[in-house]
Amino acid sequence: MNTQSKDTKEASELLRQLEQAVFEKRPVLGETYRQHGDLSLFEFTKRQFDIPNNSVPEERKHELLDVISKQAERLLGATIAQSITTQLTNNYSVVTSDHHGPITHPDFVNSNLLNSFAMQENVQEGLNTIIVLSFANVSLDNFSFPRGHLVHSLSSGGVSLNQLVFFPSKDRQRPVFRLPSYAKESLIAVKERVDGWVADGIFGAKYAEQIGILLEEIYNTPQMLSQPLFSDQITLGNFHLWKKLFPSKPNLCYIEIETIINELLLQYHLYQDTTVHRLLFDEEHHTLLPKYFEAITGAFSLQNRTGSYLFWALPKDQKYRMQLFKVGKELVTPDGSYRVSLSPESIGLALREKELIPSTLLCFIVLGFYYGLCLIGGGGQTTYFTRMKEAYAAMQKVVGDGEKLTVYQDVPTNRLSFPYPSIAFLKGAKDEPVPATFLDILLYGDKHALDVIRKMAETVTLKQGLTRELPGLAAMLHEGNDPGGAMNGVTSGQIDEMTGMNKRLQFFASLT
Repeated sequence: MNTQSKDTKEASELLRQLEQAVFEKRPVLGETYRQHGDLSLFEFTKRQFDIPNNSVPEERKHELLDVISKQAERLLGATIAQSITTQLTNNYSVVTSDHHGPITHPDFVNSNLLNSFAMQENVQEGLNTIIVLSFANVSLDNFSFPRGHLVHSLSSGGVSLNQLVFFPSKDRQRPVFRLPSYAKESLIAVKERVDGWVADGIFGAKYAEQIGILLEEIYNTPQMLSQPLFSDQITLGNFHLWKKLFPSKPNLCYIEIETIINELLLQYHLYQDTTVHRLLFDEEHHTLLPKYFEAITGAFSLQNRTGSYLFWALPKDQKYRMQLFKVGKELVTPDGSYRVSLSPESIGLALREKELIPSTLLCFIVLGFYYGLCLIGGGGQTTYFTRMKEAYAAMQKVVGDGEKLTVYQDVPTNRLSFPYPSIAFLKGAKDEPVPATFLDILLYGDKHALDVIRKMAETVTLKQGLTRELPGLAAMLHEGNDPGGAMNGVTSGQIDEMTGMNKRLQFFASLT
């Protein structure tokens, strides 16, 4: 056996180990990988918006659509809000894979490009907006970089990833939720940072000029600077940024998911006898919640003291979120510094003051299991949302469904908004593929860039796109524990050769 074939055999075995390591933690993603791996990412994404009929009562749909529409209208105007209402009436689904921040990270750039291409081809009437209910309960130092924007450049012959920040490093641990808006001074600091890159020779002057224009057109407008919260600036900024790539449609509408949940609770569940009301205030439910939801991602673990019980706390005098656990008839932080009674009056006051952040579990119970909305999520969501549905169904059998409605049974939990960089690549200093940020596409792409990216979407398969992410996913899911060496034993280049991705790889631009 020659050395090359031996290396290939070893790499194949390591790849098999990676598949096992990832899919034992994310079995629903594994099912998608096996069942749909040969589909192009374009065709796969189109199918995610094929939403089955459901048994959601019209009254519930009206409640949800009214809350979402009002949030959209407040920031984006009546026309966009009406368009969103029409779309949700015909296609009862939203994307829930993204974090609420400026659209910059390659993961979310990739997924929303795929969603855009799919919507352009979808024959359903009114499907013209990517409606993203995005999570603001992430800190500014999250991997998705909610602090600002990312952009690549060449530096000393290598590729550098540069940060444009709206907030200083001292704020990195703060959540996006309830974060005050950036001010004009932040934009001045951003411009100065870019000018410094030019002076240091790591960024071209023409690109710095383009960024300056973008800052003025998108981020330095009276509407943006008048917003009290960064969350609202994100919604506005992402909407107008997306128009730079897709001037007509689809639109991109990021709405903070926690605000939607809090408004639904305030308007329809604090004082009405609904299943959500009983979940919040009924002792039988509080007895069963730990039994069925213990240690599910996005929920909580009483044993390990991880996660948070239905809500996270963000006290008025604090900048950072805090865990909550049920103690008697209250939700209490571990240090006892903040507590809120589990009563409609106290929860309502805390919600209005933005002192409570609904957990992922509560968000998904309300949206998915009560309102029956189809939630198209990331690779992790397809597994933990499925586990949540199983747990919720088991709990409901015990407590009984007082409303005699089982809308959650019709909700698919495996819909995937493909969040892995696989279609938008720059050519790096050594001809390596560099996953593109949003600014990369705007700065370096020409008028044919989207055509190249779309061609990738139509030719790269789901298996090819996902397989190259397995080493990183395995390292994350197993927290660096790699006794077999599989995570570091195979490179993305080897993976691309084994799957044939290297033969389909096209660059929309080059950094060299």
